[in-house]
Amino acid sequence: MAAGLPVVTNLPATVLPPPGSTVQLGPDTDARDIAAAVSRLLEDSEWHERVSSAARDAVASWTFDDVARTVVDFVLAGSD
Repeated sequence: MAAGLPVVTNLPATVLPPPGSTVQLGPDTDARDIAAAVSRLLEDSEWHERVSSAARDAVASWTFDDVARTVVDFVLAGSD
């Protein structure tokens, strides 16, 4: 994300970044859905730039400690 590369995922952990900074697919996503999203990013330069810009903006203020704390909190919340 910091490099401005769009992230396509169906992992629920990606709800942590602000909406629009990743391409979040549903939990029942298959390889074709992911391929379609990647293809759209490659073909739609305006959408690619919006997601890329949102990703860069989202992580610009993150420090290593911020990310580590968020990951630990997320993992601990799932262990209840």
